[in-house]
Amino acid sequence: MEQLPMLMKSWWIPGLRGLVAVAVGVAALMLPEITLMTLVALFAAYALLAGGAAMAGAVSTRGEHKDWWLLLLLGACGLAAGVLALWQPALSLLALVIVIGVAALVTGALDLALALRMRHPLRGPEWTLVISAVVSLGFGCIVLLAPDVGLFTMVGLLGVYCIVAGGLYLATAYTAFMHHRHAGRFGPGAGRTERRNHERRMTASHAT
Repeated sequence: MEQLPMLMKSWWIPGLRGLVAVAVGVAALMLPEITLMTLVALFAAYALLAGGAAMAGAVSTRGEHKDWWLLLLLGACGLAAGVLALWQPALSLLALVIVIGVAALVTGALDLALALRMRHPLRGPEWTLVISAVVSLGFGCIVLLAPDVGLFTMVGLLGVYCIVAGGLYLATAYTAFMHHRHAGRFGPGAGRTERRNHERRMTASHAT
């Protein structure tokens, strides 16, 4: 039960990751000219900014929650992948695709670990995080199983992945924020009847 407050208090972490992902995804799909350096720049921007958001979240929750290190590891992996892409911009398309696929698998695995450690009877924000983890794992598997895809196809896949994953991160942030707001209104100081009515409304909203 300890982990849901971490997600509620730090709802801005998936929010930032979602904004970054959607922005990169839209840019990938709207660019008029696609080159290998374009792919490097897009992936590096996503990995560095999303990794930085996760690192900031880890630092802000350090000492409050025992699983803060998962965010730290998630951020470190993202930063490492982004730095690798920028440090070796002359990577072949095949090598860059492998880096992107491995980064997606690691991100999906760590997001899934975070979600599973945030289980809660309300079944709220952790489920959108689970779905985003599955999307990342699926994207990573597709990329690694077909590493010889063309440049145009790879940029398109990256764009779609970023938009879908980003939307799920934003949904996670919104749901976590709403739980945080309701927890403030119906916390320990609230009356028993108020808390019971609140729980019924939350259950009914998730059932629909």
